[in-house]
Amino acid sequence: MGGSAARGERVQGGNPVEFPGQKKQQRFRMRGIKKASAGVQERLRRNLDILLDDPHATLPEVTGPTRKGFGRDRMKGALNEIEKVLRKRENRKWLQKRMTRQGGDGIAKAYAGSLMAAHEEEISTVSVFNDPLYGSASFVQRGKGTRLSMVGVQNHSNPKIRLLAWLEMAKRGYWFFSWSKGFVCTGVDPAPPVEWLAEALRGAPVAFTEPEGGGEGLWVSKGMDADSVGSVGTDHLLLKFTNGIDVALALADLRSLKDSFVISAASTMVPTNELGGLLEAEIHCAPEGFDGDIPDAASEAMGAVVDRWLGLNLEDGVLSADIHDAFATQLTEGYLIGRRYFPADAGAEFIEELQGGALEKEAVEALLDVLEDGVRVDASGEGHTLASSLVRLETGTANSLLTATWDEYGLDLLEALFDITGDEAEQIQSKQARGRGFGNFLRRLDEQQSGVRKQRKFPWREGVLPTPLDFADQLVRRGRIDGLGPTISMARKAGSDVDLAMGWAWLVVHGKGDGEAWHFESDTRDKGGDWAPPLERLWEAAEHLLGEDGDASGYIEAMEGLRRATGTIAELPEP
Repeated sequence: MGGSAARGERVQGGNPVEFPGQKKQQRFRMRGIKKASAGVQERLRRNLDILLDDPHATLPEVTGPTRKGFGRDRMKGALNEIEKVLRKRENRKWLQKRMTRQGGDGIAKAYAGSLMAAHEEEISTVSVFNDPLYGSASFVQRGKGTRLSMVGVQNHSNPKIRLLAWLEMAKRGYWFFSWSKGFVCTGVDPAPPVEWLAEALRGAPVAFTEPEGGGEGLWVSKGMDADSVGSVGTDHLLLKFTNGIDVALALADLRSLKDSFVISAASTMVPTNELGGLLEAEIHCAPEGFDGDIPDAASEAMGAVVDRWLGLNLEDGVLSADIHDAFATQLTEGYLIGRRYFPADAGAEFIEELQGGALEKEAVEALLDVLEDGVRVDASGEGHTLASSLVRLETGTANSLLTATWDEYGLDLLEALFDITGDEAEQIQSKQARGRGFGNFLRRLDEQQSGVRKQRKFPWREGVLPTPLDFADQLVRRGRIDGLGPTISMARKAGSDVDLAMGWAWLVVHGKGDGEAWHFESDTRDKGGDWAPPLERLWEAAEHLLGEDGDASGYIEAMEGLRRATGTIAELPEP
């Protein structure tokens, strides 16, 4: 591309499209000989008569330099050879000799053969040319001129097909532009006429808002407005042609075209696959949510995609996706769901955006804590390790990310979520087959491991709190997880005096004191009775702690109140 500046990205992929002028040639189809219909005979006769009557009208107007430095002027040489033929156009004997001569200029040979055909009174059979880009045309093969040259010379009134005669010259560095009202060769300089480009844009499969006068200035495609040109928001290309025309093309306008925009623009010029040589392309694309300057590497990657498109090696329909992919492959951190980006410090927002239940999202949160490398999960659900730390999902489901990473990180997740390790964890990991929904799997495991998960919500591990707060914490844990039944026995059988007093407080809180009083000394009951109110607040705080949106702050505050009520000197340890 003449120079791909960018404010945005590109993807790999797309089916190569080959056209005249490319190295891999040729794709044209000549369908042999057929009997010419009256309409074909009339059209061909009209073109052949013009070759005899006004042959110079069929030649391109040369408007630019035809030689670089001291090199050979091939265009001048070709035109001189053609001129020799045109001067002898009434000399059939000379034309016969010239059209069958070995070597010499191919276009001049095609003119000689075509002029020879023009002298024939009746043309009953013709050869047929057919091509998806150029369409179909009939011609008469006479002499040793190439078939493409013969097609182009004899169909000089067709703006596309007449270019075929000049393909060899285009390969040698000459530029040709053809439209309904003109046919020019700008020599070795790519200088597209304004009239040519304006007509090409009007005939393109994308509708444009034209500048005043319909020539130089800004042409804006229907998928965007002029105010958004040059900024990120609406993904678009700004094609700045050397003739003063700028084309703002929304990528969304290219996704579902029946006919190709880039082909429609390039098919009336040769070399056909060198449209990028006529312009500078600015790429204004970035994922939604991306803020800041576009990395140079992303700009270069997107520019390479646009270069392929302008060279007719990438279809319009995949251009937007390939640009996005090119940008995404250069990101080194953060999160990407489809085309929406989350910076590295927005992990919570990324998780919230995922489709999936609360347990699946909790599993993703645990995964992000242990993920060592970046990962890309493609549309089929396959995971690919990245050298960067980027987490990229083509589909925004928690299930796809968990499935793609389960083989490598399943054991870590089981330990983080359920405290399951060792052989048990390995058995569970192997049973969770790839592709099985993680929502149901995690819910079943959660039901089996609900006690473990609830234990993990309490701010302190067992045994770290000072006596008797540790015993109070045990009673609350057991009561909330397993029910009150087992805690009654715990309260009666507490070991130390202070733990017994906490046990009595527990029984009082739950209305069990009357039937259990004989198990406790009066001093123990008096002390425990004073502790019952703060212990009840701790019990209530635990209910909130274990709720769906609960946090530990209320439980910590209630435990501090119990510490002061019991006269415990030791401070609460850090959770």
